[in-house]
Amino acid sequence: INVIVLSQDEPAKPKTPPAPPVKRIEQGISADRMRNTTFTTGTRVGGQALWFSDTINPNGLHYTKTERKVCGMTRGANSSNQFTYNTANGQTPTGNRATATWNANGGKLPDKHQWEYRLTV
Repeated sequence: INVIVLSQDEPAKPKTPPAPPVKRIEQGISADRMRNTTFTTGTRVGGQALWFSDTINPNGLHYTKTERKVCGMTRGANSSNQFTYNTANGQTPTGNRATATWNANGGKLPDKHQWEYRLTV
C-alpha cells in the first residue's frame, strides 16, 4: 500500500501568464485634438494583480481625461468599480500617466477573462 499525503507545502500548479496586451489608438481625433485609446488584455489562471498604464504625450496642449472605463469583455459587463484610477474624470493625469489598477475589493481576478481599458481624453 502506498500512501501519498499532500500538504500546503506542495508546489502550486504553474501560473501561465496572459498574452501581451494590445494597444489601439482610434483613427480621427477628439475635439481637443487628442486621440482615444483602448487596451485589451486577458488573464489566465490564478491572477491576483492587473493594472493598465498609459503615458500621454499632449504635444504642449492642455487636456483632461474625460472618460476611463474597464469592461470585462468575457461577460460583457462594466467592471470599472473593481479598479482604482489615479486620475478622476475632468482632470489631467499627474506626469501625463493614466492608470487603472485592480483593487482589493475585486478579490482574485477571474480566470481566463478578457479585459478592455478605454481612455478618452
